[in-house]
Amino acid sequence: MDDSVAQAVLATFAALPKKAKPQPHEHTVLAGIALSLPADSSNSNGSGVSLPGAEQQQQQQQRLAVVAIGTGTKCLGASQRAPDGGAVNDCHGEVLCRRALLRWLYCEMQLVVEQYNLAVQQAGGPPDAAAAAEAAAQAGTPVLRLVLPGEASSNGGSAGGEAPADELGSWRFELQQGVQAHLYISQPPCGDAAILASPPPSQHSHAAAQQCSPPSTSANHQDCNLAGSATAGSAAWAGAGFGRTGAKRLKGAATLTPEQQLAAASMPGDATVLQQQQQQQQWHLPQQCDVEGYAEEQAVGVVRRKPGRGDATLSMSCSDKLARWCLQGMQGSLLGAWLTAPLHLASITIGLPPARSCDPPLPASGTPYSLAPVAGMAAGSASEGADVAVCTAEVSGTAPGNLVAAAEAALRRALLDRTAELAAQRLPAGFRQAAPQLHIHPPGAKAAATAGSDGGSVCQALDLAPSAIRTSAGGASLVWVAPPSPEFQWKQKGPALVATLVGGSSEGITGSSGLKAGSGKVGAGQAVPAARQSSVCKAALFRQWQALAAAVASLPLLPTQRPKEEQLPPKHSLRVCSYRAAKQAACPSYREAWQRLRQPPSPLAGWIPKPAALEDFALPA
Repeated sequence: MDDSVAQAVLATFAALPKKAKPQPHEHTVLAGIALSLPADSSNSNGSGVSLPGAEQQQQQQQRLAVVAIGTGTKCLGASQRAPDGGAVNDCHGEVLCRRALLRWLYCEMQLVVEQYNLAVQQAGGPPDAAAAAEAAAQAGTPVLRLVLPGEASSNGGSAGGEAPADELGSWRFELQQGVQAHLYISQPPCGDAAILASPPPSQHSHAAAQQCSPPSTSANHQDCNLAGSATAGSAAWAGAGFGRTGAKRLKGAATLTPEQQLAAASMPGDATVLQQQQQQQQWHLPQQCDVEGYAEEQAVGVVRRKPGRGDATLSMSCSDKLARWCLQGMQGSLLGAWLTAPLHLASITIGLPPARSCDPPLPASGTPYSLAPVAGMAAGSASEGADVAVCTAEVSGTAPGNLVAAAEAALRRALLDRTAELAAQRLPAGFRQAAPQLHIHPPGAKAAATAGSDGGSVCQALDLAPSAIRTSAGGASLVWVAPPSPEFQWKQKGPALVATLVGGSSEGITGSSGLKAGSGKVGAGQAVPAARQSSVCKAALFRQWQALAAAVASLPLLPTQRPKEEQLPPKHSLRVCSYRAAKQAACPSYREAWQRLRQPPSPLAGWIPKPAALEDFALPA
C-alpha cells in the first residue's frame, strides 16, 4: 500500500495545473491524503456505470482516492498572524494537506445532510425510527454515513465528539466500513523525524536536560548571532555530524526542567502549585536567542518550533503535529463534535529526496548519517526544505545500517515512541495512540510510471526535490480538494500511468502572508477581507462548521429527541459564538485529552500555547 499511496498522490499532483507550483529555481514539500475505499464502493466511475474489466493492479489503484493535497514550506511570524483567522499561519505541506482534508469532510457531511433531508421529504413527512434509518442509509456516501441520535456506531467509536445534545441533537457521522486514510509526504517532516541519528547518550541527556531551561545569559544572544550569520550549508558539517532539522528547539520550552517537573509532580498536593507556576510564566514572544545555536548538537525527542524570517513563529514542527494527530486524531476539536470516533491515519509514507551531485561526501565511518540543509539557505529561513538527504548510500553508525532503516527509525521515534508511555497513562476513554504503518519511499523510485519521464526520481520530475538548480524553497503553496465522493471519476492517460480523480478545486496561497495568491497584502494585526482569505484558513473552516451546524439543526426531529422549544435559545447557540468558544464547547473530550497530554512532566509540555486573543474572533452575521 505504501508505494500505491505515494504513486497516487504524486500522480494527482502531476495532473494539477502549474499555478502555485515551484518556479524553475524552487523546490517544495508535497503532502497528500488518500482514502482506501472498499472494492464495491470504488468500482464505478462516479455516475453509476461500472468500469470495464481491467487488470487487478488497475483495480487496486482505483480503490485509492486522493482527496487532499498541500504543498509549501513557509510559516508566518507571531506578529503577522491575523486577529480574525483570515490568514493561514502554517503553510507547510503537511499542515495544508490536513486542512484541505477538513474542508473536504465538511463538504461531504453537508452533502449527507442534504441527501437525508431529500430522502425524508420523498418519504412524505417526519420519520419514525424505521423511516429515519432507511433515509440515513440512502443519504450515505461511499465515504461517510449518518449516525442517528441514539444509534450505536458500527465502527465501535463512541468518544469522537461530545457536543451538547441540545445544540447538535446528537447527530454524528462516521467513515463507512473499510474506509481508511493514508498520508504521503515527499520528505521527512521538519522537527524530530528529520534527525536521522541520535547523539551519544551523554550528549543527548545534556541537550534534553536543557530543553526546558530559559535563556538567561548574554551567551545565548551570542549563539543566536553566530547562528544567524552562518549559512545552513556550511554549518551542517561543523557540528558533531548527526542529522539536523531547521525546526528550533526552544530553550524556554517550559518553566521547569524535566527533573523539576518530575520532583514537583511526585510531591503530594503540589499538582495545583505546578499548574499555577506554569500559568504564571506563560510564553513570551519567542526570540532568536531562545533557540539552540545552529552549530549546537540537536537533541531528539523534544518539541520544536518552526523557523521564521524576522520574528519567531508560534507554529510547532510537523513532526510534533503528526505525533499529536497519532494521539488525538486529525479531526481537531470542531470536526470532532461530528464524528463518532477520532480520525486516525492507517499509514504514513515518507519520501526521501535523491542524492545531488553538489552534496558533500559521506561522513567518516562511525559517524551518524546527516541531513544537510541546502547550501546557501540561511539558518533562520522559514523553510522546511532545509532538511534534505545528502546521499542514498549506507548509513554508518546506525542500525541496521542503511538510510531507509534510519529514516523509518527516526519517524517511529518522533511520531510514536516518545509519546507511547504518555498515551498509555493519560489519554481519556475514547482516545488511543493509533500506530499507523510507517513506510519509507526510497529516492530510487523512477518517475516514468507517474510523471511520464524517461528516468530520474519522481520528486525531481515533479519539481519537488532540491537540486543544483533548485536551491530555494518555493514561496507559494498549493491546496487541492477533491470533489464529493459520489462524483468520483477516475481518468487514466495510459496503461502504465496511475489513474487520478477528475475535478476538484485548487488554489494558491502566498506563504509570506498566508493569503490567497494574488490577493495582495494586509497590514499586520488587521482583519483579512473574505475575498483574500484562503479556503482552508481558520475563518473559512469555521464558516463551514457553522453552516453544517445550521443544516443539522434543521433536520426533522426523531421521536427520541427533545422538542425544539426545550432547546437552548438562539443567543446561546454555538452557531453564533466565537471561534474559541466553539472549540471549547464542541468537543470537551478532545480538550480534556490535550490538557492531560501537555501537563508536566510530558514530552509535549513545551508546546507553544496560542494567544487567546487570536481565536476570540466571531464571523460577521
